[in-house]
Amino acid sequence: MLLIGQGGLTPTVQRFASYLYAGASNLSSLGIPETTSTSPNWGGIAQFVTANHWLFLRIAVVCSLIIGIALACFIEMRVHDQVLRQQSWWCLPFFICGLFFLIINAPQVAIVQGCGGMLASQRILVAATVVNAITTLGSLWGNLGVISLGFGYFSMALVQYFAHAVYIKRFLNLGLRNAPTDRHLHRSEILHALWPTTWRFSLTVLGAWAINASGTIMLAWFDTLEQAGRYGISMQVLAVLTSISGTWMRTATPALCTARVQQRTDLLYQLYLSAYIKGVLVFVSLSTVFLTLAPHVFTWFSLRMPFLEFWPLLTLTTITFLEFHHGPLCASLFLTANQVPYVRAALWSGFAIIVASYILVHEMKWGVWGILAARGIVQAAYNNWKWPWLVWKELSTNVSVKN
Repeated sequence: MLLIGQGGLTPTVQRFASYLYAGASNLSSLGIPETTSTSPNWGGIAQFVTANHWLFLRIAVVCSLIIGIALACFIEMRVHDQVLRQQSWWCLPFFICGLFFLIINAPQVAIVQGCGGMLASQRILVAATVVNAITTLGSLWGNLGVISLGFGYFSMALVQYFAHAVYIKRFLNLGLRNAPTDRHLHRSEILHALWPTTWRFSLTVLGAWAINASGTIMLAWFDTLEQAGRYGISMQVLAVLTSISGTWMRTATPALCTARVQQRTDLLYQLYLSAYIKGVLVFVSLSTVFLTLAPHVFTWFSLRMPFLEFWPLLTLTTITFLEFHHGPLCASLFLTANQVPYVRAALWSGFAIIVASYILVHEMKWGVWGILAARGIVQAAYNNWKWPWLVWKELSTNVSVKN
């Protein structure tokens, strides 16, 4: 539920905040009444923050209660060890409170990123992750057991929430306080404008989750836990590399939205191509270092390498790069135009990968190669070429960029 909310509603809010920050006058075409021509449009942003704050607060309460009840039932029915059971009950409140703060922080993240603070938001997220790791390790060193996981999660959520709140108060408060308000953006109008793109975002998140999670689940069920662990750890490392490589595109998102709204086509394509090239070069560089050094590092310290063997790992890295290329890199250009054209493709691809993985792993006993074959073939059949081709088609219509 948190994944769908963060992956669906939050980027939609971020993009609309970018429109407001650009002082766009054509918001009526997106479902929001025409706003002031002031740039940035602090009046719209102020009302936007208020409406989304209460929306996410309600979402946070409902999600926290549902997930809290589900976890409580799981502990009661499945955790039989007394020590682990007691620690789990102590961990539960910290986890639920952390989940609550992460959800109500989502509009703050979207507003900060949409109003030109993408780099600051990324730094806050990195700092919160470091705090999570330090808190968890310190709690484990203090023999708190499972409680340390909930304590680390809660500390991470608090850092994210209050750091973004301080940033908004310090850098945006002056504009919000003196905000011009020519027209009032009612909550129903804002939700009406957000919902069409939000549910499409959420469905693509479900498709991406199916693709990423199906491999580990299939290997754990039908192969060995060791192979599932190796595949899962390799996926986590590649996810980190993908996140780092996508920083430039995420940082450029507000400027891309502003250029799109202001119909500055040359600037839009120049910014996009710059972020695109940097993303590709960084991923290739980091993945090359990872593939080259990872085996040697574990050999030097006489440790067993927790990743896949070289050729499966190289194949997985290639597949991940192609998905990163057609997803975060190419999809960003569509999102600036308030379009999510890849919803059905994401859902059908996720379904096809699950079915193909089951056949290749369970019926044909291909193991991890079955997961890689299913994922690579399905993505190559459509997504790997379709969305890059549409991006190139749009870029090729701009003469100056083409030259």
